[in-house]
Amino acid sequence: MLKRLAVAAAWVGVVAVASGGTLLAQEKPKQKPDETKIVIKDDTTPKVKKASKAVTDGSITTAVKTRLMKDKVARGTSIDVDTKDGVVTISGTVPTAADKTRIGKLVRHTTGVKSVENNLTVQ
Repeated sequence: MLKRLAVAAAWVGVVAVASGGTLLAQEKPKQKPDETKIVIKDDTTPKVKKASKAVTDGSITTAVKTRLMKDKVARGTSIDVDTKDGVVTISGTVPTAADKTRIGKLVRHTTGVKSVENNLTVQ
């Protein structure tokens, strides 16, 4: 004689049991899930720094030289750039007084430049 085995399987909310050739189904009592709490702490929130990043004299000099290389007139001349505490000194020769003024303004509007000493001379 064969022995009958009882098989239990659980599905979403239902338990089925086979016993002696009959299948019994009963609904599983619903359990209240544990409440999930979300706690946000200020010390874990990334802080946004609104201060401008520090600009070094070397990075200012590089930025000024890059801007001058993009300018048609300045590219064709020899202009020396020196930076000390954000004060940029430019020297060299340019074709016209208008070019001297325009290049001075170009340098002045470079990020990190506090002031410009324009020592350019007109040929």
